Order: sequence, then structure tokens, then C-alpha cells
Amino acid sequence: MLGVASAVDWIGNLRDTPEGLHGYEHIKQGNILWFSSESEPRGTVAIAGFEIPVIHPRTSRSQLNYNDMLFPSYLEPESIIYNNHTQSCDIWALGCFYLEMLCWMFGGIEDIQLFNQARIKKPDFLTSMTSTIPTFFDILHENRRIGQTRDGLVWFQNHVHRLIDNQDTELNDYVFIVKSAVTEVSLWLIQPKIQLRRTTIAKNILQLIATLHNRSECTEYMHDFLNLVEQQMLLANPEKRSSTSNIVLALQSMHTRAQDDTIDYISKPYSNPEGRVSANFVAPIFERWFLHQALGARPVGSKASGWMQSLGIGRTLSNKEIRLLSVLPGEGDNGIECTIQVVPLGTTVPYEALSYVWGEVSGSIPIKVSGCEVKVTRSLDSALKRLRRPTTARTLWIDQLCINQWDVNEKAEQVKLMRHIYQRCSQCLIWLGEIPADSNASFSLNGARLALSFINDMANIHTRPMSRLPPILGTGREAEAARMAFNGLFMHGNAWWSRIWTVQEAILPPSSSIVWGPLLIPWETLRVAASNISTRTVLYLPMEVREALSHHESMIDSFMYPVRGLEISREGESPLNMLHRWRYRGATEPRDKLFALIGLFPEIHGITCNYSIPPDQLFANMTLGLIRLEKSLKPLIGRRGEPHVTPNLPSWALDLAYYDYGIGRRPWNWGYHSHRYDRFAASGNLKPDFNGRFSKGVFVDSILEVGDVLGKETWANLTDEMLILTIKSWRILLDRYVASQQGDSSDVYAAIGSIDGAFWRTMLGNLIFAERPVSWASESDRFAYEMFIQHSTRNQVYESLRDMVVNQAFFITTCGYIGIGPPNLQTGDEIWVLPGGDVPFVFRRHIGRNSSISFELDQRSFIGDAYVHGIMQGEVIEGSYQMVTVRFK
Repeated sequence: MLGVASAVDWIGNLRDTPEGLHGYEHIKQGNILWFSSESEPRGTVAIAGFEIPVIHPRTSRSQLNYNDMLFPSYLEPESIIYNNHTQSCDIWALGCFYLEMLCWMFGGIEDIQLFNQARIKKPDFLTSMTSTIPTFFDILHENRRIGQTRDGLVWFQNHVHRLIDNQDTELNDYVFIVKSAVTEVSLWLIQPKIQLRRTTIAKNILQLIATLHNRSECTEYMHDFLNLVEQQMLLANPEKRSSTSNIVLALQSMHTRAQDDTIDYISKPYSNPEGRVSANFVAPIFERWFLHQALGARPVGSKASGWMQSLGIGRTLSNKEIRLLSVLPGEGDNGIECTIQVVPLGTTVPYEALSYVWGEVSGSIPIKVSGCEVKVTRSLDSALKRLRRPTTARTLWIDQLCINQWDVNEKAEQVKLMRHIYQRCSQCLIWLGEIPADSNASFSLNGARLALSFINDMANIHTRPMSRLPPILGTGREAEAARMAFNGLFMHGNAWWSRIWTVQEAILPPSSSIVWGPLLIPWETLRVAASNISTRTVLYLPMEVREALSHHESMIDSFMYPVRGLEISREGESPLNMLHRWRYRGATEPRDKLFALIGLFPEIHGITCNYSIPPDQLFANMTLGLIRLEKSLKPLIGRRGEPHVTPNLPSWALDLAYYDYGIGRRPWNWGYHSHRYDRFAASGNLKPDFNGRFSKGVFVDSILEVGDVLGKETWANLTDEMLILTIKSWRILLDRYVASQQGDSSDVYAAIGSIDGAFWRTMLGNLIFAERPVSWASESDRFAYEMFIQHSTRNQVYESLRDMVVNQAFFITTCGYIGIGPPNLQTGDEIWVLPGGDVPFVFRRHIGRNSSISFELDQRSFIGDAYVHGIMQGEVIEGSYQMVTVRFK
């Protein structure tokens, strides 16, 4: 069963197929074939290939006459109510299959047949048909008014059909009519004016689940599986269903526990004296354990269900409650013992918050929580052993034990409270792990002490002037060991700096301390040290120290970049800037790339922590919300050919799930284009509508020629010669275009001025940069430009040239405009100006024919922003122009 879920998840996440499609509805009753078997009393099941278009007609699966339409037994409610099909359909179908499989586990194929017979009925939404089908849901009618049929196309079972006949008819309900034809089967569908609005799981399905729970042979594994099906999969509201990836992870966790506890968990009957687990069922799996393994938690000497109440998680927390963990006194290698309690959010109980990385799953360590044995990773076990006190308890908030992440509703509510949880803690303890004790390790405890001593020295330049070279900046084995320790502490050497959740954990608390093995250093010391190094305070250092710092710039940057970045975010920056600043940080769940930060900035319209929202919808809503918040199209800029990895995401939406710029390096294209954006006004006085979608614009021209791209991941291996040769190749391309045009005005640019002037200004983006734009390019800068091109003389134009040329494409349009845009530009791409957009944008037009519908598709995908010389200040709309509706992919 895990294999089926994994296959559905894999297919559902396919992307970049030849048709550009993404998959869902891959498991149908035609994939599941039940057979009687002489050798196997229970019977057998065969899993057929996915995406089979033929519906299996066995009478054990359907009571339809073969001459009638074959209706799928796994039909999901939304296909009838909403005419809507998403990946959530797979969860429904998978739940149907799993419930049948559980019946088979109890009683073999005979129970499967009885189960199907019990479900056979004539659905209310098929009143005009004589057939009956085994359904998993009922529809509750609120209005039976029916509209009239009309010409057009209808959707049914993943296919679009054209009506053969046309009649005006008044009927009492839904009508499905299948007519045979020589070459096709067409469908006549009459829909009501007011759609049926509510569905519910069929009563006989709920009765079956209750019956299976109460069977004497039901094991704890089966109880967990039944709860998974009922509470995460067979939900009438598709938005409430879990994702395929979460189902896979849940089954992996159950299987891991089964391997550790085969006899009791899988084989030993387990009766629940309190009756069936309630709708707030909480499985013994927590956040990242849930992602990797089962805890196998069990109170010593008691049955498995008792530990839930002992841990205080027998019910979902309200939005004003949290759990706190008390670590009981202990020392050395003695096992960890804790208690847990539920308290109001505004509790007066003092507590500290723990920020850490979970670490590897293998080799988990058991601890006791309220008398329950719970397996935790070595990382958490070592943190608790370092942090517990010898004689008094220590109260902590730890996400993996204090949030039940199996309960997606509680998880979402607790994430919303993160801001308050961290702001109200007495301090945050940032656990960076143990210092290697192995003699073969690259650094030792002494090297770690020297690394922290250097940070202390840099934080106290004013009060304790440095009289000698710190050991870490010297030579020899001791200095090398200190530098190795320093690198192991910060960005590239410690995973804490690369996780998205640790951003708010560092920013929100009133104070924090870094705990590294037995060593501790206040966060304030790091902040002051980073500030001193990045400002003129460094001038107080002896010349010898300043020179040594310059020789270890990479090491210092690994400390400076994240610490200064966290302080900038703490001081306050826009949500758009913050999302780009931290998008390099990783998360197992892609939606956490947003949810982990929403406690740090003002509310974005339409965004709340809700794990039932698919990632594509979430990121699209986020992009629209950012546009509304910024009151501009600035959230659309900075794309430079990076692919979308989130399936079904609109081409214009920001994909937080993708990042390939390396740990700790914000892509220069965002910062550079962000600073440039506000200098322009390409849309002039076009009235924008930031509350809606940008569906209208002014077409400018199509791209005729595209130059070669100088691609570089970093500036380190960029030479002046590379830059100059690329610029010269672009000028040759322009000269060829000019020579191909007829007329005497060969040096007159399409907009205004000369072609020569347009070219050198385009190479600079018409701005002079010194980290940020400092001035418009002037005639005096032309001489500096020529000096660099002819003699490689770096001057005030170098930064502008570098940022405009590297990883971008030069282009010429049909009418002779020149510009620079994303590196993935193609001939035929279009330049557009959109209301509210201060720069032009590039779209790619797609024209094709749908195989099922006889009409042309005319859509455009979003490529990115561009500099187009001569239209950056609203020149396009100063004369006559036409607003055109744009359909985006």
C-alpha cells in the first residue's frame, strides 16, 4: 500500500512532460483488479498500470449494464458538485482503495464483495438512469431547479465532448445521456442553475469503518490505517484532504514502527475500551519524526493509547493554548525525563524556546515524556542533556514535542502563534550541536574556544583594544584548527544557518544565546562583532589585524552575511525583500518557505497558514498579495530563467520552492533589479488595478535577434576580457541588424537619439551603480565606458556594466528597439508594458490546438522584466496605444 501511494505521489509531481501537463487522477477502479484464487483463500489483488483510460467493467466493481455508461466507483464528490478535478482526487481514490484493502485484510475477497454490495445504490444525481453504482459519498440537495440545455461543450470523465443534439428541456434533476455514434460517444449533460452544494461521506461507509474498528482482530496498525483513511483521505471537502506526499510519509512512519514492533503493532489484536478514536485522532508521530520515522511511543507497562493523554495531546489545542515541556534534573549520560503540560498562550510560567536542527533519523534515542518512551534524534537528545540542570527542572518550548504536527489543523494554528511563542519566551537557546571529540576531527574544543574568543574580541574593540594578532588570524596548526572551527560554526559548516524556520527563531525572542557543545556565547556578542567588522569601527584595529582580515574574507563573510541579514530583518524590511533574502534556506515542506516567515511581517492579503492549500495556489496567492501590498508589479521582477519546480504554478508567480544560488547567496538579479525598478516609469499614467490580476497590457514589439549570454554563477571567475568580448559581440549583432535595414538614417535609433548612444546607455542600463543607483548615465560616463571597453580600465561604470551584462541577454526587436532581459529570451518573444509596471516585461506566446476542442489556444507565459532603451519613462503610452487582454499560462 505504501508502494501505491508512492507511485501516485511520484506521478502527481511529474513536470516538464512533452505536453507540459502535470498529473492527477491516476488511480481509478480500472487499476485495481480483485481475483478469487484457489491457492490463496483470501483472494488476490493486482495493481494495473496507472493512467489506464478504460474503466474496469467487472460486475464486482459495478452493477452497470455494459450497454450503459460505465461510471467509476471511486468517483470523487467535487466532480459532481464543482466539475473540478485536482490532485486531491487522487487522495480520495487512494482512500477508497485502501478501505477496500482493509476489508480484504479482515475477510478476503468475500468481504470485498459484501462491501461492494453494501454500497450499491442508485445515486440521487443519476435519477434519469436505470443503473446503480457503488458510491462512497452522498449528495445533500439544497435546490433542485434545473436550467435549460444549450449548445456548447461539456466536461465528463477527463474528456471534453461536443453535443450531437440540441433541445430545450425542463427536467427534475441531473441527466446523463450516452449516445452511440460511429466514431465517438457523446454526452448530453443538463445542469441546474443552482448547483448542489453539499456532500457527505456515505453513512454505510462510516458504519463500515466503525465496524472494522470494533472487530476483535483489529490491530493497532489497522486502527491507525482506518483513521488515516477516514480523517485524512475520505473527506468530502477536497481542501481538507491531506497531500499524497503526507500520506506517503505517514505510511512510511507506520511501516518503520511496524519493523521495530512487528508483533504488537501489526499482529496483536488491540481493542480500544474507550471506543473509536475521535475525529481529533492524534497518531504517535510528530513533525519531523512524521517526516522520517515513527516514534514508537508507548507508556511503560500500559497500552499504546494511554500515552496520548499522558502527553497532553489527546485533543487539539485551541488557538490560545500551547504546550510546555519540563526537563527534569539530571546529569551526564543519564536518560532524559520530562513532563508536559497545556497552558494558556499568555501564561505567566517562564519558559525558554529551543532552536535547533533535528539531525539524522538513524540511531534515535529513547527519552521519557510523562512516563512514555519516545524516540528522539541524537541531536535533540544531546541538546537536552546539555541544557538540563542538575538540581532543578528547566521549562522549554520545543516544536517537535509541543506541536502535534499530525493534526494539520493544530499545526496551522500553532504556526500562527509562533510569533507570540518566541516573543514571550525568556530567551531562545540556539543549539548548534556537539563539538567533535574524535581526535581525527578537523577541529577540537580548543579550536572552538579560539573561534568564539575571536568573536568576543571583535565585539569589544572599543573597551578592549586589540594589541596583538588573534590566534585565528595567525599561522600554524593552532590557527588552522581555529579557522576550521570557525567555519564549522557558521553558514557553510552548520545546518542551523540553512533552515528556514530558524530565521524567526533568531529574530523574535527578546534575547538569545548560542550553545555549541559546552560553550555558550550571547547572540548580542555576535551582533556587535558583525556590526563592528562591517562599519568604520574596524579602523580601530591595528594595521596587522586589518590586513589579516582581508586575507580571510571568505571566512569572515560566512559569519557576517547571516548575522547582519538577521539583524536587517529584525529592524524591519518589506515582506518582498525578506522572502528573497531568506529563500535560499531549506524546508522539507515547500509551503514552509512562506509559513516560516509570515510571523515576521505584516499580513499579506489572502495568505494564512493553511496546509490544505496546494503549493501552486499558495504561491500564486502570495504573488498577488505582494503586488497588492507593494502597490506595484515589483514582485514580478528579477526572474532570470530559473525553472518552476512547483507543479501547476502560473508562469508569473514567484516559486519559493526553487533556489539554486548556493547557501547564503541571495541572487544578484533580485537585489540589482529591485534597486533599479523604482527609477523607471514605463507604464506612465496607465491606471493599475492591484486588487485584481494583471490581465491587460500594451503590446510594444516582438524580439527579432538575441545575443549570446555570458553566464556566471559568481563574480570570482569573471574576467574583464569576458565582459568586454560579450559587449563587443552584442555590438557586432547590432551593426549587422542596422546594415540589413534599408534607408539613409542608419544611425537613427527607433525611439530617440543615435544607435551608438542607445547602445552604450543600454549596456549601463542608463544608470551608474555603487551598490545602489547613484545617478543617471551622462555624457561624461561615455568616456569611462570607452576606457573600459578599449583598455580594461575599471572606473565608475564597471559595476553597472557587470550587473547588466552577466547572465542576461541582449536583444533587438522588429522595429529596432534594443534592450537587455532574461538569459532565456527567444526570437519571437514579446515586449509588453503593463499598468502599474515601472519596467517592461517579456512574454512568450503559445498558439496551439486542443485535441478535444476545436479552437485555438492563445496564451502567454511570463519570462521576466527587461530594460528597453527609449520606453522606460512611459514613451509607449504618450501617443496612441491599445490595451489588450492577456491570457497567461
